[in-house]
Amino acid sequence: MKINLRSQIKKLSNRINLFSVINEAVVNSIQAGSTKITIEFFRDSEQSELLDDKPRINSVHISDNGEGFNQKNRDSFSEYGTENKISEGCKGIGRLCYLKVFEDVSIESLIKADAVKVECRFTENFQDSDFNILGSGP
Repeated sequence: MKINLRSQIKKLSNRINLFSVINEAVVNSIQAGSTKITIEFFRDSEQSELLDDKPRINSVHISDNGEGFNQKNRDSFSEYGTENKISEGCKGIGRLCYLKVFEDVSIESLIKADAVKVECRFTENFQDSDFNILGSGP
């Protein structure tokens, strides 16, 4: 089954904002067993204060020491409405918040247990094949 991500993102509430993304990221990190979460915000230093009195965030970098994008988590990420972690209150659609706020999301994950690095660019055109697995594995 295919899912039109663009259509699903448009259906999300317009109340989804940067704080929604941060909340989703922190919840995901905690569920991944993280004990340390770091969040960095980046904004355009050339922004004119005359045009907008609020600083505009261009990007966010979130890192944690959780389990990472192992196979189970990649499978779950690729399934819209997944029931993975549903017992923890997950609805399986939170990652769409990211694309409601940002055009694309770059993901890098180090899975120490498997000695692999996973990279992915998450956009409205996301496909399972967008996961790039680097390393030899166990």
